Amino acid sequence: MLLIDEYDAPLHHAYTKDYYEEAIGFFRVFLSDALKGNPHLDFAVLTGILRVSKESIFSGLNNLRVCSILERNYIDKFGFTEYEVIALLDEQKERLDSAADMNISTLRSWYDGYKFGDRI
Repeated sequence: MLLIDEYDAPLHHAYTKDYYEEAIGFFRVFLSDALKGNPHLDFAVLTGILRVSKESIFSGLNNLRVCSILERNYIDKFGFTEYEVIALLDEQKERLDSAADMNISTLRSWYDGYKFGDRI
């Protein structure tokens, strides 16, 4: 299994710094070599915010499945419920003095508003 988290972060950076074409060239080769025909790979998961269908870096790969946070099938695979956040916050407060000042209102102001499937 191969997990590549935020595969698109370097591409976004390259776009903002005017070396996007070079970065795309690198990633085409890198991802193709890592993912296509690799006899040691059962499956791979790439996470990112850029729509892969609009990126030609995957044109040499087969059997891609694009999963979006807007799909109902994956509601429980992305993000945390408020209940889970409260439980994690309580656990951290017990472990770390620095977390004592944290509260659910603060976290909600930072992260509230994400939409996963049809759940807000």
